[in-house]
Amino acid sequence: MNDKFHKNLSALLKIFNNRPNHLSKFLIENDAFNKTFIKNIIKSNNLSKLKNFDHKSLLFSDYEEMDEFFSNLIKVNNDEDELNEKLFSYIQNEEFESAAKLRDYMIKNSINIKL
Repeated sequence: MNDKFHKNLSALLKIFNNRPNHLSKFLIENDAFNKTFIKNIIKSNNLSKLKNFDHKSLLFSDYEEMDEFFSNLIKVNNDEDELNEKLFSYIQNEEFESAAKLRDYMIKNSINIKL
């Protein structure tokens, strides 16, 4: 990811310290999320269970551990056939980077790949 984007985004997020409602409203109003991300947030059972979650208890040993934790929060159990169709479509349209990412996601989550 672009280093300047990452630094500026981090600065923006820090400005909203302790005001998650303002931050979420700001990001939504400025179209900060793609449709897949929005769909995953809406359908996430894991997030629905975190009503009174104590964020101060989060301690991670490395980036990968943190990334896995947050990815699992928004993970939605997508239909296996739908994911396979999307993978096939990426390959047909020669969108190999997207296909590789989806393939890796499917392998990581033990989803059968049927081409």
